[in-house]
Amino acid sequence: RRHSRTDDRISGMQRVSVGASGSEGCNLIHLSLDQHIPRNPRQPLVLTDWQSEQHICAAWQPGKFLKRFGLFWQFEKNEFVQVLHHVKSGCARMSTTDMLMHRLNQTSRNLLLFTNDKENAPFMAALQGDYATPAPLVHVRGFRMFSCASRGSSHALHRHGESWIAQVLGRKAWWFLPPHAFRSKPARVNACKYLRDGPPRGASFCVQYPGQLVWFPNRWWHATCALDEWSLAIGAQQGNPSVQGLNLSASADCNQRHRHLPRAHPATEPRKSARPLSFLRR
Repeated sequence: RRHSRTDDRISGMQRVSVGASGSEGCNLIHLSLDQHIPRNPRQPLVLTDWQSEQHICAAWQPGKFLKRFGLFWQFEKNEFVQVLHHVKSGCARMSTTDMLMHRLNQTSRNLLLFTNDKENAPFMAALQGDYATPAPLVHVRGFRMFSCASRGSSHALHRHGESWIAQVLGRKAWWFLPPHAFRSKPARVNACKYLRDGPPRGASFCVQYPGQLVWFPNRWWHATCALDEWSLAIGAQQGNPSVQGLNLSASADCNQRHRHLPRAHPATEPRKSARPLSFLRR
C-alpha cells in the first residue's frame, strides 16, 4: 500500500488512551449543564448533558446528513482554512456532498470543511433547526460555525474570541495553552503529529466525545485533531470570522456567480460518479 502523509499523521492515534465514558484522556474540568456554570470561564471546560445530544447525533449520521444538506454550497478552503480562488470566478465553491466525497478524501492534504453563518447563512440556518444552544452559552453570539473533518485532519494552533464547540459525531483531540504561552506566533503544523511526537510544552490535552461541548475563554491557544472518519461539530464564537480573502461582499459576489447551485437539498442520492469515503458507504 502506498504510504501517505495521512499515515504519518494518524500513526500515533492508536496510542490515545481513552475510555467509553469520555472522562479518560482529558485533563480539563468536566461540568454538567445541569449544574451552575460560571459566566466567564478562566480556563477551557468540558460541558456534558447537552439536551440536544440524542436528537442531533442520530439526525446527522453520514447518510442522513448528506440527504438533507448535501446540495448546500461550501467555499473550498485549504489546510489553513483559507478560501481558494479561481482566476475567472474569483472564488471556489462546491456542494457539501462533493466536498465530503472528493475534497476530504485527498489523503495527501490536511483538509476540513469549516464554515459559518457570515459566509454561508442558508446552510447554517438549515442546521440550526436540529439543536439548541445551552443557556449558559447564549452570550457567545459573534457567529455560528460548523466543521466536518476526516481522520487525521487538523486545525493547527491558533486563537480567537471566546468559543464553544459541540462534538456531534466522532472524537476530537484538543490541545490548549494560555494566551501568554508563546513569545512569538507558533508554527502551524498538523496537530495530529502531537500524538506521536508530543505537544508544545505545558499544553492541556483532552479527547472530546460526541455530545460533549468544549468551552474556552478569549485568546486561548488551541489545536485539534480528528480521531475518527466522520468528525462533525457545531458551535459559536465571539468576534468575526478570520478568513483571508473572504468578506461579506466577496461572499455576496460568489452567491451571484454560483446561482446554479441550489440552496436547499431535495431528497436525492449522491451522484453515481462520486467516490465516497468508506464511512459514507454505510
